[in-house]
Amino acid sequence: MKPYRLLLLTLSVSILSCTGNNRIETPEDTREVQIAPISLAKAESEAAEIISDFSFELFRKVYSSHSEAYLLISPLSVAMDLSMIAGGMTAEAKEIIAKLIGIEGLPSDVIESYYQKLCKGLSAVDADSRLCSANSAWFDDGTIVDNSYKTALESTFDAYVNTLDFQKLGSADIINGWCYDKTGGMIEEIVGAETLRSLQALILNAIYFNARWAFEMQLDGDVLNTEGEFKYAETEQFRMLSLPFGNGCYEMLVALPVGQFSQMVNSLSSSEIKEMKPAMVRARIPKFRTGTSVDLTKDLVEMGLATGASRFNIGTIMQKTCFEANEKGAQAAAITGGMITSPGEDPEWIEFDASNRSFLYMIYENSSSSVIFIGCKKD
Repeated sequence: MKPYRLLLLTLSVSILSCTGNNRIETPEDTREVQIAPISLAKAESEAAEIISDFSFELFRKVYSSHSEAYLLISPLSVAMDLSMIAGGMTAEAKEIIAKLIGIEGLPSDVIESYYQKLCKGLSAVDADSRLCSANSAWFDDGTIVDNSYKTALESTFDAYVNTLDFQKLGSADIINGWCYDKTGGMIEEIVGAETLRSLQALILNAIYFNARWAFEMQLDGDVLNTEGEFKYAETEQFRMLSLPFGNGCYEMLVALPVGQFSQMVNSLSSSEIKEMKPAMVRARIPKFRTGTSVDLTKDLVEMGLATGASRFNIGTIMQKTCFEANEKGAQAAAITGGMITSPGEDPEWIEFDASNRSFLYMIYENSSSSVIFIGCKKD
């Protein structure tokens, strides 16, 4: 039998039409807006906060090591990705990944229940937004896979587990067809036939999200304008504004540096997000579309991910992303791939103008403290 090789590809495709036509849907304004926040137990909330902190630490690391003017990653995708990998590794490797994410001190049943609630809950928090999540695991014929690993994939991540002959020409088409279907046609091909023939397993995660603004946004040339009451915060390092989607569970957070951009990035944490307060804001942000391709391997290794403490070596973990904001809402997409070889008085208005300067932005879900996307635009 050939050495165990595992290609892990996590797809996080966000704010896209589920019809695959890459446009933001606009449900009728008369649609009843419902709120179904994700209910987490105390220990699960602790896990959520830890993973949220990992999101900011990962972005800080990637920001410091990459010089691109536009940068965008999906920390939630990486965290779920690593957690799914851990299920098929040795105890030592599992501990390394848990320590990297920061959850090494939490019981495994707490982590499992947190991911179960997250996988199911993210699609139900907002009836006026749409999020679809799907996982799958594909194994080559003859590959010996521990039954407990299969069970964990199915029960914790609700993954579709299947066996294929990776040597057959049509096997890659079957897997790519699954990806195309689960990402609304945004991702057409994930693995080629030649690459698949050298593997023994392929694990996929897809996230597909579609949302519109919860308020009226005006387009003035290439600048989006709005005014009203929004959540807002000021610190010594940055000013942050929340632009909500749907019922407000999902939001786009935009942060402007007070001083140096790097100081803002280094000071980010979930506590500032939770301390945001309502304020009357006149906001301007650019209408923009951006995309990046980032190799996360070196960053993760420097954060503590070891490559030789498992039955197979971790090769490359890549993430490709894109983001678009317009007057209707926002579109974002990410593909993570890892190859493993083993009113009252007239209010005081706050001016928040990000239309012609550097800024940081996030797609954030409130009830689970999930940083789904985080990126920046540097002039």
